[in-house]
Amino acid sequence: MNMKSSIFILSAAALLFTACNKSSDEDERARLNDTYHLDTVEFFLDEKDGLSVTERPRIRPFENWGNVALIADFQDVDTISSAFYFEENLPYKLAIDVAKKIQIPQSLENGILRMGEESTWTFRNGDPEERLTGSFYDHSLNIPAKHQTIVSHTKKISTIKASFNASFVGEKTGEKVVVQGNWEGREIEHDPESYSFSTDTIIENIDSLPGR
Repeated sequence: MNMKSSIFILSAAALLFTACNKSSDEDERARLNDTYHLDTVEFFLDEKDGLSVTERPRIRPFENWGNVALIADFQDVDTISSAFYFEENLPYKLAIDVAKKIQIPQSLENGILRMGEESTWTFRNGDPEERLTGSFYDHSLNIPAKHQTIVSHTKKISTIKASFNASFVGEKTGEKVVVQGNWEGREIEHDPESYSFSTDTIIENIDSLPGR
């Protein structure tokens, strides 16, 4: 092979390499400038995920410092909430459609993941969506003058954490991007069997009231 042939082959290889690089850069630029829409979500339990349940007493005083009896009304409501979280500073523009509904599995592993009866949630990024379970506890208290009623009951909080891989598809390129994130659900329940009401003559030192 003579010198001219060698130079030609090297030049051709260099041009081909440059063209490939340019094409690759353009493809990557198109991927990064695209807008990605949610396609599917796959849940799994990571090491830090699972279910934690806490129960704690809730004590509330209702005081009547006046000279006539009064009626005090209050209501407790069971609620469940759902929130999705991505890592910050993602290089892709994710279109989080608030109308997009996805199915939260009732069970991920050994029945550990449960969120009430309703398992379809709006997909959001770090913005919790709260929903009532339909359990309301209405109470009306008749408190005599110079009396207080202490209301106590048990409040149960179940916090569920899971990880997910969310698959997004590019609006223009059709490219698929998989982004990992975390999901947290919380269920707050008020035990209807644990309510107790105690009405006593009011005390002068309000700072010593339970719950203060």
